[in-house]
Amino acid sequence: MEKQHFSQAYIKRFDNSLPLDLLITLPSKENFEKFPFLLIIQSNIRNFTRLTIYPVKKEKIIKIFSRGVNIKSDELEKIIEKLQKFEIIHTSGLILKGNEIIYECYLNLSLTDDRYKDLIPVLDRFKSISKVIDIEEVNTK
Repeated sequence: MEKQHFSQAYIKRFDNSLPLDLLITLPSKENFEKFPFLLIIQSNIRNFTRLTIYPVKKEKIIKIFSRGVNIKSDELEKIIEKLQKFEIIHTSGLILKGNEIIYECYLNLSLTDDRYKDLIPVLDRFKSISKVIDIEEVNTK
């Protein structure tokens, strides 16, 4: 089955040797000195591409994509509230297509992080209400 995510992402090592391999300028370098990596999220929507760039300290983070039918909003809100404890870096938000609800987010957590074990029950609950759930680790390129 083909994945139908809203965005793709990668992490790029950030150092002071600007410009990056990207043809964009970043805000002042001082904001990025504490963060050795950049999470670059690309969203393709119809006729345009949107890039969102976050400075991050980790070279690996988790992306969660969920799609389900007739999900009760209160159940989903409880799960998202629990996900927030793992520091949501970015979310594409809740998308409603007919009776299908789609949710995507990036967490400041890796699969090898000690706190990942605390995320597993939240993911299990998410899986119980979703038709599709993908968990992938985004890492450096």
